[in-house]
Order: sequence, then C-alpha cells, then structure tokens
Amino acid sequence: LALYRVGPFENLPVPEADAPAAKRRAHRPARVIAAAAALLVVLGLSGAYAGCYLSARSSAQSGDFVSAEKLLLIPQLTRLHDADLVRYVRAGSLMTGREYEKAEWAFAQLQDYMNAEALVSECRYRRALQCADRDAFDGAAEIMTALAADGYRDAGQKLKDIRFRSGAYLLLEQGD
Repeated sequence: LALYRVGPFENLPVPEADAPAAKRRAHRPARVIAAAAALLVVLGLSGAYAGCYLSARSSAQSGDFVSAEKLLLIPQLTRLHDADLVRYVRAGSLMTGREYEKAEWAFAQLQDYMNAEALVSECRYRRALQCADRDAFDGAAEIMTALAADGYRDAGQKLKDIRFRSGAYLLLEQGD
C-alpha cells in the first residue's frame, strides 16, 4: 500500500490493516499542537523565572531586600546556580528586620559577594546605635570605636554622642 494517497485514489476507503496508521495520522496534528503548547509553557516559565531572578538580583544590589526576597520565586532553583544570592538576600532581610548581629555574621560569610563587606560594617554601625538606644553604652562605644578607627561614616561623632549620653545617664542615676 502506498503511504500517501494522491490523485483519483485519495478518497478510497482505508483497508483494515492500514486503519491504525490512519488513526495515528489523524491524531498527528493534535500531538504537534500539544507539544508546541508544552514548549511554549516551558519557555514562558523559563522567561518568567529569568526575569524574576534578574529583578531580584538588581533589587538586592540596590538594598531593597524585601522586594528581592519576594522576587525569588523558587529559592531552591536559584540555589542551584547562585546560592550566594539567596544567602545575600536572607542576610539583607535580617538587616531589614533589625537583627543586626545575625545579619553581620551572614554578610561576613559572603565576603566578596556584591557589597557584603560594606554591609558588615553597616550592620555593626546599626548594632552600635541599637545598643545605645537600649542604654548598653559600653557595647555601643566599643563597636563605634572600631568603626571610627576605620573612618566609617560619622562613627567618630556617634562615638562622642554615645559617650555623652552614657555620662548623662550616669549623672542622672547618681542624682537619684
């Protein structure tokens, strides 16, 4: 039998032995459409993931860790090719949540990733201010002294402020 019927023989009934082949040919367009649709879905999901990944990376670089965390749709997948980004965003979320000691440690583990080193100093700075706000002036002064020695931001002025507040606090206690 000929595989393709053309000409005056194309409308002839298909013999019984050729019936399964005819059914396969009849379903071929549906299979092609299903495969094309599946391919489009996979490509669409891949594109969406790539877009979210790049946006998350950009948000993390600019310090918007809340947005970066939301944009990491599938952190487990991101860990496969950029595990440091997931850790970096998590450390930034700790910093945003005012858990400066944990964030400092997490950023220190990342060393040269993006601007992790600078964020270690920023976490120390904020932790010193947080200590001062909790009237833990000795700890705050110790951290701020190290930062001032490195010339970090306005650490020298903040150290003076912390020492002044500590002295004023002691005077108030003695006045009671």
